[in-house]
Amino acid sequence: MQALFVDDNKVNRHTASLLLHGFGIDVHAADTGSEAVASFEAHPYDFIFMDCQLLEIDDYKSLNAIKQIRKNKGLEVPIIGVTGSGAQDKAMTVAAYGMDGYLSRPINQAELAELVRHWTNKERKAKGAGESTDQSNLTKASGNALNLELLEKRFNDAGVLELLTLFTKLAPQDLSKIDDAWSRQAFGEIVRLAHNFKGSCATIFAEDLTQTCNELELAARRSDEQSCFVLTKQLGCRLKSALSAIGLRLHQHPK
Repeated sequence: MQALFVDDNKVNRHTASLLLHGFGIDVHAADTGSEAVASFEAHPYDFIFMDCQLLEIDDYKSLNAIKQIRKNKGLEVPIIGVTGSGAQDKAMTVAAYGMDGYLSRPINQAELAELVRHWTNKERKAKGAGESTDQSNLTKASGNALNLELLEKRFNDAGVLELLTLFTKLAPQDLSKIDDAWSRQAFGEIVRLAHNFKGSCATIFAEDLTQTCNELELAARRSDEQSCFVLTKQLGCRLKSALSAIGLRLHQHPK
């Protein structure tokens, strides 16, 4: 089986690939709606997963185009909306736009398994969520900067290392973009960047960072200059804490 995963966040795309590969599903990633439309036109996927925030950016034009392709080709490919952890009325949103289901980030492996079983009518079991190891001291040291217990329940050790390494590479770039947007007081851009970074942070269970990104996104929507200033500074401090916790984890279990 093959799936198309549409999201402009590299960490989210990589996470989806790791999870779906566990069900024997190969993943093709698209980071724009237009790329997704072209890909589906050329290839009949078994599943399509689409980030709802990305769909809002193009006013759901890509979703409507994909639905039309599906209709023209007589395909029964489920379109699954992927929503942020703080999104409200998820079921109502996906139903209103004719999607066939939804998943919330961070994606829950059990929910994904149920969704795959539902649409394939076959019992499948995800490969390796990872064996539990005794890392109580490291977990305590990480605190809310990085919830290793939840992360390691969701992914096997190789998956954890891949995600943390990728996050370590991309997160400073994401923060730099947010800082630049703040320097220009580009509140609309801050909303988009904070939301995108929030998805990456939630994926690796960086709880403090996820909360701060959410607060920054809300403050930027209000064009609250003072709150954005404070939260942007706080985001930098919390990223340092998260990267420190990640560094300990990578040092303990090098590739």
